[in-house]
Amino acid sequence: MSNKPTDPASLRAEAEARVARASLTLVNPQPGEDLLHELLHELRVHQIELEMQSDELRRAQLIIEESRDRYVDLYEFAPVGYLTLTREGLIAEVNLTGAALLEVDRKKLLKRRFAGFINPDDKDRWHRHFLYVLQHDGRQSCELELQRGDDSRFHVQVDCLHMKDGEISSVRIALTDISARKQADEGQCVAAIAFAAKEGMMITDANAVILRVNQAFTRLTGYSEEEAAGKTPEMLKSGHHDPAFYQQMWADLEQKHYWHGEIWNKLKDGNICLARLSISAVIAPDGGTSHYVCIYHDTAKI
Repeated sequence: MSNKPTDPASLRAEAEARVARASLTLVNPQPGEDLLHELLHELRVHQIELEMQSDELRRAQLIIEESRDRYVDLYEFAPVGYLTLTREGLIAEVNLTGAALLEVDRKKLLKRRFAGFINPDDKDRWHRHFLYVLQHDGRQSCELELQRGDDSRFHVQVDCLHMKDGEISSVRIALTDISARKQADEGQCVAAIAFAAKEGMMITDANAVILRVNQAFTRLTGYSEEEAAGKTPEMLKSGHHDPAFYQQMWADLEQKHYWHGEIWNKLKDGNICLARLSISAVIAPDGGTSHYVCIYHDTAKI
């Protein structure tokens, strides 16, 4: 796009310059010819001004269209679903991402009640939240469980903003799928409960380096979490097993991702303990082993 000024004075000066470069000089002009020449000059300048303005308008229109296309792409293919709800809670607008989250054709979503996609257990909370949004300015957020067109459910964070245009009131909402985070939180909760079990537990990385142990492990072996972290299970090696025993253990873990049996461990106080041991390999998405989870059951000491 040209960086030249587009104000009227600048356009006039540029048009005058273009006409001057292309104009002819009259030799021995006849009476009246110089006036005609001035009139033609003025018409030509005006014509060039109009052409220049037209070029500027076309360039401006192109920029507007490009900006609109970028906005449409950002709106339609954003990583979150955007919806506009009427004051009555009906869907007035929805982007492609929002339609994909709900797994309903966009045209079929329009004028439908958004509350119809909310898990019945969350509907009362949504109604209270929606009324609060209509009565307050600023962003308001909540978490809901939604139900897709195929009846499957997923968790979302709903960010709401009350909009006013004269007498017309609406609510803009952004839907962010937080199902993965919810599953991770639930998994951590289950892991925490399991880690508090009476059985001794030890988690290692793929190289068998100890990452965590629970209190039951400390009670059974005498080693605290600080003492065990960073070491390997060889710290418990009693010398009662030959290399073939450990080779078979690792072969089972590699082939079956699981091993169970009895093993003699040497405790921190020097005593030898027979324990039942279960080892499970945690398989990563790429098919490799990411961690090992070991569970100890104390049986007897010698």
